[in-house]
Amino acid sequence: MRFFGERFTRGTSDKNLDAELLRSEEERKIADLEEGLSRWHVEEQDKRIAEQQEHVIELEQKFDIDPLTELPNRRYFQRELELLLAHMYQKIEEHRKDMAEPIKKLSVAFIDLDNFKKVNDTFGHEEGDATIKIAARIMKDSFRSKDIVARPHGDEFVVIFPNTDGDTAATLAERVRMAIESEPTLRKYGVTVSIGICEAVSDLPIDSTKLLGRADKALYAAKRAGRNKVEVYNSKDKTNY
Repeated sequence: MRFFGERFTRGTSDKNLDAELLRSEEERKIADLEEGLSRWHVEEQDKRIAEQQEHVIELEQKFDIDPLTELPNRRYFQRELELLLAHMYQKIEEHRKDMAEPIKKLSVAFIDLDNFKKVNDTFGHEEGDATIKIAARIMKDSFRSKDIVARPHGDEFVVIFPNTDGDTAATLAERVRMAIESEPTLRKYGVTVSIGICEAVSDLPIDSTKLLGRADKALYAAKRAGRNKVEVYNSKDKTNY
């Protein structure tokens, strides 16, 4: 009986051990499964967050682009101008990573298509849109890559020339004026451009509203001088401004 009891006891212990091992294995599998599911949820959450961030960036970019010309719009232009002025006047200490050099001066230009209303009135708005697109393409191709060309609305365009004085901006604007004047479709419609320019420098603070206002005055001086001209704002010239 003692021998049988010992065999019986050992058999029971083996079964208990097997049950414990089985239970441990099942618990390990469950733990691995839970860890895998948790990792999957984290990865899926990170993926969704990344997709949402991309969507937000895409929407912001759409809000910053003029759909007709694919140039930046007024919202983007105004934001960039104010940031550049803030950096130039050291209101923002941190140097922007996308800037090749610190901003010491900049110029802005207002550009208006001459005789554009006649295109819409005579040939229709579809031809008017095509005319604006042609002018926008010429500006995009003619100005430098660092210049910010935007279309605020209608047949008006604006340009920021970073680290550029008024005379240099006028030279660049003259190149655009000549390119538009010689473009066959625009010449057929009698469309040219009048351009007004104003310079801002680091030692004479000016806000964006006043800067653009002066460029606008230079634009209208170009209009009064007969259109198809480039004018640079001169605060000493009381006759034109």
